[in-house]
Amino acid sequence: MSDFDAVITGIQNKVKRLQEERDGLRAALEEQERRCRELQEALDNQHISLTNQEEQNQIINQGNTLVLKGDPTEIRQQIAQVIQTIDNALNLLSDSQ
Repeated sequence: MSDFDAVITGIQNKVKRLQEERDGLRAALEEQERRCRELQEALDNQHISLTNQEEQNQIINQGNTLVLKGDPTEIRQQIAQVIQTIDNALNLLSDSQ
């Protein structure tokens, strides 16, 4: 084998290693992008859950205030509103899944 053939073979081997490294990096990048999408989805779901919990907390606080005031008609209306809000939150959660 001549020196020229040895140089060509060396270059071919280096090119092959670079291609393999590139393919590995592409696979790693795709995996990281997939993981990023999963984390973003989990974050979005947690945000929705937090918003729903904040709304429920506000409704409970309103209910506690009404109970202390003692107006039964207003309490019934607020309870109906709480039930409707919970139903809406459950619908949003079921739609997002």
